[in-house]
Amino acid sequence: MKQRRGVVRGVFAGAGGDLALAGLSTQLFALNATAREFVLTKSKVHLQDRSMLNIHAVLRKIDNKLISWLSAERQGLERHRRGHVRDFYHWGGPMNGQTARAEFIRSLIQNSGVERVVETGAYQGTTTEWFAGFELPVVTCEIDRAAYAFARKRLENYSNVEIIHANSVDVLKQLSQRDTIHAKTLFYLDAHWREYLPLADELALIFRYWRHSVIVIDDFAVPGDAGYGYDDYGPGRALVPSLVHAVPGAPETLYYPSVPARWETGLKRGCVVLSTDPDFEAALAATPQLRPVRRGD
Repeated sequence: MKQRRGVVRGVFAGAGGDLALAGLSTQLFALNATAREFVLTKSKVHLQDRSMLNIHAVLRKIDNKLISWLSAERQGLERHRRGHVRDFYHWGGPMNGQTARAEFIRSLIQNSGVERVVETGAYQGTTTEWFAGFELPVVTCEIDRAAYAFARKRLENYSNVEIIHANSVDVLKQLSQRDTIHAKTLFYLDAHWREYLPLADELALIFRYWRHSVIVIDDFAVPGDAGYGYDDYGPGRALVPSLVHAVPGAPETLYYPSVPARWETGLKRGCVVLSTDPDFEAALAATPQLRPVRRGD
């Protein structure tokens, strides 16, 4: 397979290689859609042909393989151009498709006077686009080149969104030098799925420079509710309360979803909310979708 892959890449080498591969992918995607439409039409009259289902699956695999041979930048742009719902809503929609989480974050933005949003880990911009709808300034970042290209194209018509291709810690260092550190800022931290786990460094920067902030961390363990999933990358690298409390300046009280996982929608990923700002702390305590847990409880 490696030899064949090299031959195909050789055929499409040169300045127009990516464009040629993208064009072939476009034709396969169109053929795939035609096959799928044919299958669906036949299904309606109960004459579904299994061979057409197989053709659809094979064409989809070929199409994805061709896209994987494009440069990272072109991969992202090509996936955006195709407009497949699985690319635009990969995790089930904003906030992983979790309506209870979306509701308490909406409540925080509305009732706490949030003036800016900073997101780390945009991926393909689904949650970023949701934040953009509040018409607040939004800064987001993504380290993966293909995902960044997709998100940049997706968000290009939002004048209130700035997207940066960089490591989240480097971006926070850059933002810490702007006058906007004095604004009431909501941080949505979701840049934790590579070898380097940046969460502790992100929190240290936020605690140091942003006095008026509230922080939401995605994929976090929820004490007392194992139904919520969380990220665990091995010893000392799990998203659990001890990781947050080990960062100098962390608050004693953390807030978790009060809605049981069995009543949540979407992927049912855990989260934690925290703030060192008294006004935000009061808002969190008054939010019914959140419950406080003090350190040591």
